[in-house]
Amino acid sequence: VTCDELIQSEKIFDQLLTIILKTEYTDNLQLPIQNELLRICRLLIEKCQHQLEPYAYRIFKCILSLLSIAENDELKQQCKQTLNDLALNTFENSSLNVMYEKFASQLFDDLKQTSNDWLRSTRDRFIFETFIMQAGSSNRFFLKDIIEILRMVMKSDRDPEIRNQCLLIIANLLQFIDDTDTKLIISPYLKILIDECILPNMQWKAGRTAAAIRATAIATLWSLFQAKSFSFEQVRK
Repeated sequence: VTCDELIQSEKIFDQLLTIILKTEYTDNLQLPIQNELLRICRLLIEKCQHQLEPYAYRIFKCILSLLSIAENDELKQQCKQTLNDLALNTFENSSLNVMYEKFASQLFDDLKQTSNDWLRSTRDRFIFETFIMQAGSSNRFFLKDIIEILRMVMKSDRDPEIRNQCLLIIANLLQFIDDTDTKLIISPYLKILIDECILPNMQWKAGRTAAAIRATAIATLWSLFQAKSFSFEQVRK
């Protein structure tokens, strides 16, 4: 079957993409199923190349979903390579960062719709974390969306493991985007990060879990103070 034949049968092609994004596939931890799902994505990228562009977001999300739960190192590398192939073949030699920037808005819109219900094992929580880790310095362009989600999932009544992991995400995020050129970009969000995401998790509560979260929050606040883009003057405004 050629790509033209698939695309001409638009209903079939759409059904295929809908099927591969079903949670019973993208959330499946069985390595054979993960490998087969990635193989389908690779075949579509190889066959369709730039013709895949109108459907590329769903392929991107499928691969990112696989990468977010993959435990096998070889599969992780294959997922990263397939994302790179998607950028190169579908968007005429675009870089991975350009592709992340292209799909960020749509992905974050999807994630915001579910973020109020995230639990420690929720797929979208892992996708959120994986996107940030993979997007690197490009995260500077999505700070508004990222922090909007962080504010939602780091409320004091949310799952402790998610809050702890999100503190680590903040620390990593600062490392990715921290340079003197980003000071103006990140400054408006520093007070929100401190007041709504970090300080509430430093409050004393009994128990080992609460102690672990406090320790992570303190370490995150310290890393923020060390950032080149941090300004006490900006926080006091």
